[in-house]
Amino acid sequence: MFGWRVRSYGSTVGAVQVGDEQFRAEALDGVRYALARLPEESRGLSVSVVEIVTSPVDTGPGDVKFAAAHAVWAMVGRQPGRQPHRQPWIDADGVPVFP
Repeated sequence: MFGWRVRSYGSTVGAVQVGDEQFRAEALDGVRYALARLPEESRGLSVSVVEIVTSPVDTGPGDVKFAAAHAVWAMVGRQPGRQPHRQPWIDADGVPVFP
C-alpha cells in the first residue's frame, strides 16, 4: 500500500513508516463505512485497498477514512443510499466529519 514512497523517493525512505498501521486501519474503516451505506442492490461487493498515499504535512486523523469511503462510492458509481444529506463532509477546520 505504501510502495509509492520507494517509487517516488527511493529505497532510503522505505515503504514502512510510523503511522502506517493507523492509515491501514482508517482505510479499512472507510471501506466498511462506505459499503454499509450503499443501497441494498449494491451489497455483496468486495473491495481491496491497493495504495494509500499520504502527506506528512497534510494528512490528519480521519483523512484516509474519508478518502477510502469516497473512493468506494466512486468505484461503484453510487452515493450512499441512506440519508444522503448525512454524508461525511469536511468541516471549516479541514477535519472529516462522519455522521
